[in-house]
Amino acid sequence: MYQALYRKYRPQKFKDVVGQTSIVTTLKNSLQIGKISHAYLFYGPRGTGKTTLAKLFAKAVNCEHPIDGEPCEECSHCIEISEHSCVDIVEIDAASNNGVDEIRELKNKINLVPSSLKYKVYIIDEVHMLSIGAFNALLKTLEEPPEHAIFILATTEMHKVPTTILSRCQCFPFRKIEVEDIVFRLKEVVAQEKINIEDEVLQEIARSCDGGMRDALGILDQLSSYAKDNITLEDYHSSRGTLSYNMVEQFLKDLFSQNVKKVVESIQVFDKSGRDFFQIINQIIVYLRNQLIQFYTKNEALLYPEHDMIQLIFTLNRLQTAMKETENVKIIFEIGMIQSMKELEKNISREIIVDQKDDIASSSNSISREKVPAHVEKTPSPEEIPKEKTQSLLIAKQNEELFSIRINNTFARASKDILINIKQKTEQLKSRIFDSKIGFLICLILDGNIRVASDENILISYEYESMVEQALEHQRELEHQFLEILGHTVNLLFVTDETWKKLREEFIQKKNQNIPYVYKDEPQLEESMLIDTITDIKKEADAYQTAVEMFGDIVEIEEN
Repeated sequence: MYQALYRKYRPQKFKDVVGQTSIVTTLKNSLQIGKISHAYLFYGPRGTGKTTLAKLFAKAVNCEHPIDGEPCEECSHCIEISEHSCVDIVEIDAASNNGVDEIRELKNKINLVPSSLKYKVYIIDEVHMLSIGAFNALLKTLEEPPEHAIFILATTEMHKVPTTILSRCQCFPFRKIEVEDIVFRLKEVVAQEKINIEDEVLQEIARSCDGGMRDALGILDQLSSYAKDNITLEDYHSSRGTLSYNMVEQFLKDLFSQNVKKVVESIQVFDKSGRDFFQIINQIIVYLRNQLIQFYTKNEALLYPEHDMIQLIFTLNRLQTAMKETENVKIIFEIGMIQSMKELEKNISREIIVDQKDDIASSSNSISREKVPAHVEKTPSPEEIPKEKTQSLLIAKQNEELFSIRINNTFARASKDILINIKQKTEQLKSRIFDSKIGFLICLILDGNIRVASDENILISYEYESMVEQALEHQRELEHQFLEILGHTVNLLFVTDETWKKLREEFIQKKNQNIPYVYKDEPQLEESMLIDTITDIKKEADAYQTAVEMFGDIVEIEEN
C-alpha cells in the first residue's frame, strides 16, 4: 500500500528533525544527563514537528542502547515503537476524546506498570480541545504522576490551555520552519524518490506552506501524482489553483490602470481554469506587502502609489471575509475589484486633500494641494463649493485651536455607554460594504478604531497617516453616515494610532493626578475668515486653470 511522503519521511532520529534545533538540543541533553520531566508541553503552528518530536522522545527515553541521546533503532524497544505495536506508547486525540470519562479511564490505567518498556508515554494531541472537566481530571494526574509515566501534550493554541496545566509542564515553543530549511529537506526527499522537479517549484512550495514541513511534503506528494514527468512551475500553479508571479503582476497592472475590461476578462479566465480566489487574494496581498516592505526598508521605488496599495490590501482583506459567507466567491471577487478600480479613479481625481503633519497639532484639519493629473476633473469655482465644504475650509483656518478644543471636550464628556452604542451601530454598516455609492465610506469607517466618544464628538484613529488624510478628505460624507445611524450630528476627529497613544497616556496621567478635563466653548466662525478662505481658493483655482491652458493635461501642482 502506498504511504504518503509526510509519513514515509517522518524523522526517526533527532538529527533528522528540521528547524527546531534548540528544542532538539534541550531534549537530547536532558536524556543524556538523566533529567527527565514527567510532563512536557509542545506548542506551535501545525506541521512543525510537535507530534514527531513527541514520538521521537518516547522512543529515545525507552531505548536500551542510546547513543548521545539518539535512539539506536536496533534494540527491541526501538523496533517495537517504530512499528507502532507498543502498548506502552499511548496516543490520544483530544479533539475526539475530550470528555472527562476518557481522562478518568486514563487515570485508572496509568498506575499499571509498563508491559515492556521502562516508561509509559502518553501523547495527547490538540490538548486545548479537552473540556474543563477533563482538564481538572488531568490536573490531579499531572500533580502526582507515577514514576513510570511521562506526559507529552501538544497544541496549536497554547492560550486555550489552563495555566494550572502549563505550570506543571516544561513548555517548548515550536516555530515556523524557515524556507531554506524546507527546501533543503524537499531536495533530500525528491532525490530519494527520484522525482524530477524544478528548483523554482521547491521554492514556491516552501513559501506557500507557511512554515509547515508536513504541508510541504503533502504538496510535493500531490504534484508527483499530477505531473508524471518533470514538474514545472506551471504544473504547480495549475494543481494549486494559484497564479504565477507574472500573472499577479499583469492583473495588478490592469487594476491600477482602471482597465475594467481586462480585469473582468482575467477573472473569467481564472474561474474557468479552476483558480482559487482565496489563494489569489493571498498572493496579491503578499505581493503588495513585499513591495511596501522594500519601499520602507530599502527605499526602493514603488510601482503604484503607496496610499492606493495600502487601501487595496484592506479591501482584499474585507473581501476574504465576505467570500467566506457566500457560495459564489467569484462574483464577490469580481464586484470587489470593480469597486476598487472606482475608488482608485477617485483617488486620481481628487484635487484638494487635507495634509496632516506632526502629533495632535499636525492631526488638525489643514488644506494642501496634492500632485494630481490635471486632465481628470475640473477645479470647482468658489461659487460651486457647497456650504458644508466652505465650512470645512473655514475649520481648516482655525485648525489648531478648534481641533485641540474638540479633543479636550471629547474627553470631558466621554461616556463608555455612548462608545459601546456607537460601536454596535457601526457594526450594522458591514451589510453596506458593497454599495456602489457609499461602500468606500463604509470601508473607511470600519478600517478605523473608534477610541473615545461623547454626544458631540467621536475620536477615530487609523494605523497609517495616509488613511487619516483620506478620512479628513471625506469628513463631511463620513459625518453624514454617522448622522444616519445615530440620529444626531457629531464631529469626527481623526488621528493616527501613534497620536492616540499619546492622547491616551495624557488622559491616564491626568486621571492619576485627579485633574479633570474642563469643557471649553468652541470659537465662532468669522465671516471675514470665510471671505479670506474663498479668495485663497479662487486664486488657487485660477492659477491651476492657467497652468492647464499653458501646458495641457500633464501639469501637476505642488504646494511650496
